[in-house]
Amino acid sequence: VVNVIYDTQIPIVSINQIASPTNIQTIMISGSAYDNYIINKVDVRINNGAWQTANLDKLDSSSVIWSFSAILTPGSNIIEARGFDRAGNPSIIQSRNVQLDLNKPIVNLISPINNPTYAPNSQIIFTCSASDENGLSKIEFWLTRPGIGFNLEETRTVSEKSTTQVFTKTFSQTGNYAWNCKAYDIINNYAYGSINGQSPGFIVQSNQFCTPGTLQQGTQCLVC
Repeated sequence: VVNVIYDTQIPIVSINQIASPTNIQTIMISGSAYDNYIINKVDVRINNGAWQTANLDKLDSSSVIWSFSAILTPGSNIIEARGFDRAGNPSIIQSRNVQLDLNKPIVNLISPINNPTYAPNSQIIFTCSASDENGLSKIEFWLTRPGIGFNLEETRTVSEKSTTQVFTKTFSQTGNYAWNCKAYDIINNYAYGSINGQSPGFIVQSNQFCTPGTLQQGTQCLVC
């Protein structure tokens, strides 16, 4: 006696939610598959490439969890999954779109630049801007103080794609300083700004010590 099962019901396949955008190039994709009889396999493809067989958590079962390690390319990635039951019936293809973002934010240091000189306790205004196509998450103000080194001074949370930030500081200690802004996007890609590849500097010194070729005006030494 041969027991023949006539099966025309197609399996059901799903893809779990995938974080997007992401800056991780190799990601683990997972999902589930169900059939009234037995799931034979689940296939996955990326960006219309070749179908590849996913791993199943168990065999000879009507309900399985599948997983697949996918390598993304920068930009938009289309991930598709399909399943087959033991009778060869294919499921409806399911898809998700995942964006791989490896681009760092763009940071511009606006002022002060060109190594200006200030008197102690002057109010110094620092201005920088940042932008990112997927959105920014925070802006940090960094400072090199005399004899201390490069350290984080202030953090601000932002939520827009572009921003201009103004930081107002005073310094009583004389010496050479340097400043910078560091911007993070929503998936923690980050970048500093630079002027000719460096953090711009400035000098704090007593008024009577304006360097030759400069002229004191208020609390700042200006180039003649």
